[in-house]
Amino acid sequence: MPELRGTGRQRARPMLSTECVLVLTVPQSMSACLGGNACEHATSNVTLVSGDEVCNWCPEWALECEARRLLMYPMRVRREALAERDDTRGVANTDRLRAVMKLIHEQTKGTPCRDP
Repeated sequence: MPELRGTGRQRARPMLSTECVLVLTVPQSMSACLGGNACEHATSNVTLVSGDEVCNWCPEWALECEARRLLMYPMRVRREALAERDDTRGVANTDRLRAVMKLIHEQTKGTPCRDP
């Protein structure tokens, strides 16, 4: 269980840790569907923020889920998490994640997004 931080009182929710890393595993037999192919592993189809419909095992859906999760964090934690991803996944992959985060923010908040 995550550590609860406080001064003698317990909080309803544990504090977020920047050490938490989301690991996504996609079966090797599955190609990136991008909506065109019916995936044998999929249980349903989902619509991305871009409007594309893909299976729920698609790497693009996993990327969007990660972006939505990061947008829940405070800005400081978000920047630290993105910096860690720059080091582990490379700048190009992290830039894709940033682009999805901006798109989600602009569509849900209706305002232009600063750099996440």
